[in-house]
Amino acid sequence: MDDCLLLRISEVCRMLSLSRTTVYSLLDQSDGLRTVRVGRARRVPASEVRIWIKNRIDASEQEELP
Repeated sequence: MDDCLLLRISEVCRMLSLSRTTVYSLLDQSDGLRTVRVGRARRVPASEVRIWIKNRIDASEQEELP
Protein backbone atom coordinates (compact mmCIF):
# COMPACT_ATOMS: atom_id res chain seq x y z
CA MET A 1 0.00 0.00 0.00
CA ASP A 2 2.92 2.36 0.48
CA ASP A 3 3.37 2.85 -3.26
CA CYS A 4 -0.33 3.62 -3.94
CA LEU A 5 -1.25 7.23 -4.51
CA LEU A 6 -5.00 6.70 -4.14
CA LEU A 7 -6.46 4.36 -1.56
CA ARG A 8 -9.78 2.56 -1.47
CA ILE A 9 -11.95 3.10 1.59
CA SER A 10 -11.27 -0.47 2.71
CA GLU A 11 -7.52 0.21 2.57
CA VAL A 12 -7.93 3.36 4.66
CA CYS A 13 -9.95 1.34 7.18
CA ARG A 14 -7.12 -1.19 7.51
CA MET A 15 -4.42 1.49 7.71
CA LEU A 16 -6.19 3.39 10.48
CA SER A 17 -7.79 0.39 12.18
CA LEU A 18 -11.18 2.07 11.91
CA SER A 19 -14.57 0.83 10.77
CA ARG A 20 -16.09 1.78 7.42
CA THR A 21 -18.70 3.86 9.24
CA THR A 22 -16.02 5.83 11.07
CA VAL A 23 -13.98 6.40 7.91
CA TYR A 24 -17.05 7.57 5.99
CA SER A 25 -17.88 10.00 8.79
CA LEU A 26 -14.29 11.32 8.56
CA LEU A 27 -14.84 11.93 4.86
CA ASP A 28 -17.83 14.14 5.68
CA GLN A 29 -16.05 16.29 8.30
CA SER A 30 -14.51 19.60 7.29
CA ASP A 31 -11.24 18.66 9.03
CA GLY A 32 -11.45 15.03 7.99
CA LEU A 33 -10.02 13.12 5.07
CA ARG A 34 -10.33 14.66 1.61
CA THR A 35 -11.22 12.44 -1.31
CA VAL A 36 -10.91 12.33 -5.07
CA ARG A 37 -13.69 11.06 -7.30
CA VAL A 38 -12.67 8.48 -9.89
CA GLY A 39 -15.86 7.81 -11.78
CA ARG A 40 -18.39 6.89 -9.11
CA ALA A 41 -15.72 5.74 -6.66
CA ARG A 42 -14.22 7.83 -3.88
CA ARG A 43 -10.51 7.46 -3.31
CA VAL A 44 -8.39 8.92 -0.53
CA PRO A 45 -4.96 10.24 -1.47
CA ALA A 46 -2.31 8.47 0.62
CA SER A 47 -0.82 11.88 1.41
CA GLU A 48 -4.15 12.93 2.98
CA VAL A 49 -4.03 9.96 5.34
CA ARG A 50 -0.51 10.93 6.44
CA ILE A 51 -1.56 14.57 6.93
CA TRP A 52 -4.66 13.54 8.91
CA ILE A 53 -2.55 11.33 11.20
CA LYS A 54 -0.01 14.12 11.74
CA ASN A 55 -2.78 16.60 12.56
CA ARG A 56 -4.30 14.18 15.06
CA ILE A 57 -0.89 13.67 16.71
CA ASP A 58 -0.32 17.44 16.87
CA ALA A 59 -3.78 18.00 18.38
CA SER A 60 -3.16 15.26 20.94
CA GLU A 61 0.16 16.81 21.94
CA GLN A 62 -1.50 20.23 22.35
CA GLU A 63 -4.08 18.72 24.69
CA GLU A 64 -1.30 17.29 26.86
CA LEU A 65 0.41 20.65 27.39
CA PRO A 66 -0.25 22.36 30.75
